[in-house]
Amino acid sequence: MSEVIIIPVHNQLPHLQVCLESVYAKSNNPKVIIVDDGSTCDLTRQWIIDNETKLGYKRIYHDTAMGFSKACNDGIDFANANYDFECLCLLNSDTVIYTDNWFQKVEWYFKNGDKIGIASVMSDSALAQTVRNQPLYLKTIHDKPAVYSYLLHGFCYFISKEMLSKIGKLDEVMFPHYGSEDDYSMRVYSSGYKAVLVGCVFVHHHNNASYTDNQRHSSQRHSIPDLNRKWGKGLINRCGMQSIKAGLYINTH
Repeated sequence: MSEVIIIPVHNQLPHLQVCLESVYAKSNNPKVIIVDDGSTCDLTRQWIIDNETKLGYKRIYHDTAMGFSKACNDGIDFANANYDFECLCLLNSDTVIYTDNWFQKVEWYFKNGDKIGIASVMSDSALAQTVRNQPLYLKTIHDKPAVYSYLLHGFCYFISKEMLSKIGKLDEVMFPHYGSEDDYSMRVYSSGYKAVLVGCVFVHHHNNASYTDNQRHSSQRHSIPDLNRKWGKGLINRCGMQSIKAGLYINTH
């Protein structure tokens, strides 16, 4: 089975370079797909082109920015057409992998768990999945549990192939930029599948590297009301609280 990692990119070349270095260092022959979503930085675009053969990733290019969800979905289409995989990972370009064999550690739960549809990991900047004491956490990380959760953060978002076959890809129409992973998590939940938060893997997340605060707030103004209308504000809040409890449990055990 291939370790498929899809990295949507829009400018931010220094972050991408560090992310890729960590992916190749901490993975076992990964199949990396970079989706350049209309980068306006000439240096970023050219670097991705120039290093495709050297580093061995596959490149998808959008002439103009089409949004995070469309970029992920195009990567998923490529993976489905070219690789045999148990699960794939949607990985933000502003991340750094800290844990050796991180992909295999998460993949284990898809192979051995019961109806696991999605999974994610712990970080230093990922809302409910944020560790409270990073030095102490990393010392004890090998003993950290995995727990069921609900709304998983999209910075490092694993989806099983079975789940993709059952409910499809991200909703790029209603949630082109922000909220698509929350919507997907709710679709997984409503399909009777489970979400797992894996405590023994840590991925650094810069956060806000791809979007300015103004862009993020603009996207949230549209996506959060749409999420509430689609799923009900009460259900979204309950799932959010359960996600917070999952992160707290891993932090304290």
